[in-house]
Amino acid sequence: MSDNPLEAAAAELTAEVGDRAAGWDVEGRLPEDLLRALGARGLLCAEVPAGYGGLGASSLHSGWFTAHAGALCSSLRSVMTSQGMAAWTIQRFGDRAQRAAYLGRLTSGDLAAVAFSEPAAGSDLSSVATTVRADGDDVVVNGEKVWITAAAYADLIVVVGELDGLGTAVVVPSDAEGVTIERVPHPSGCRAAGHSTVRLHDVRLPRSAVLGGGGVDLSMLVTTALAYGRISVAWGCVGILRAC
Repeated sequence: MSDNPLEAAAAELTAEVGDRAAGWDVEGRLPEDLLRALGARGLLCAEVPAGYGGLGASSLHSGWFTAHAGALCSSLRSVMTSQGMAAWTIQRFGDRAQRAAYLGRLTSGDLAAVAFSEPAAGSDLSSVATTVRADGDDVVVNGEKVWITAAAYADLIVVVGELDGLGTAVVVPSDAEGVTIERVPHPSGCRAAGHSTVRLHDVRLPRSAVLGGGGVDLSMLVTTALAYGRISVAWGCVGILRAC
């Protein structure tokens, strides 16, 4: 692809992955130093604008790079999809200060996950039961999320829940008090992608952790965030087909 700013990075990624993907799959873990190095180069969420420390890649070039990663290692591509979804959600719903703070972290080596699915809310995300309750200058988050890609590696988890009867996304540090992350044992595919159950028990955060202050229609919030993820997964599948 001519004039593609990610071609050199793709060649470097090929060399970095080499023949190690099968071993990562058996072990069920990606090298965290590799993930953080890719993140620090902006490659896990390549569409983040340069003003926030990203590469400012087009959707086409980012998709091409995602397909390349998918051809090398589906677990790595899954983490890339997760990071991209988190960045996309922050870009679309965060205010200026939140975009500067969080996107800067995601292009500097921090890793992120997005938590939608729950035990009773898989494809029907209108049934989300996670609550984000205002308490003075803070919010308190309670809920359980399942099959959360990359949560085992994440520094930040964008949690979708309900605040005052409307949808909201809140950025939760994975080491916050009340957060428990438990890896899914022996998943049948993408075994190194860090799929985990995330439990949130009275997790207290500053109100500034709520993207845009909350109050978003849940269906719009979910559709906007998932749109990026579905396109990214499709690009990854293109890569798998090319590698077959």
